[in-house]
Amino acid sequence: MDNLDLFKHPFLVAVLPAFIVGAFGYKAYMNSIHLSVQKKYFEKRLFKFYLPVFQKLEPDLYKNISAIQAQEFANFLRMKIDENYILVNDKIIYMLQLLEDELSLQNYNLKSINHYFYKICETIDHDVSFLQRSLGLPTRSFSYRIKNNQMTKKV
Repeated sequence: MDNLDLFKHPFLVAVLPAFIVGAFGYKAYMNSIHLSVQKKYFEKRLFKFYLPVFQKLEPDLYKNISAIQAQEFANFLRMKIDENYILVNDKIIYMLQLLEDELSLQNYNLKSINHYFYKICETIDHDVSFLQRSLGLPTRSFSYRIKNNQMTKKV
């Protein structure tokens, strides 16, 4: 048993701390690369898809809209999704499909249209806020949201 005592093996005493420090250094380096790549991906998502869509959406965020407004927004959103498909939350794509299906009906239901529009607003609003926080950018304050009637029904 005495032969396995770490302090009696000078090779292990010299190598083990260096190995441990090296392992932690490698892990830190890999995390920094991952964070750098993730930051670039978040920036791309925010500036190529979410920001243009949010700027178009914000005046009507969480409000009831007409079928014509919904159709115009759906067309715009479909165009932006087609340009940046890989950057888009799947929930937005699914809700847009439901909205487009409802709009294509001859006897569409305006309540259903506004429900799908609301769900799209909710998801885009959440994703924009998440991306802004992740990138250290300012987000819309609680008072701004109240003033502009941009609160979800959950609050």
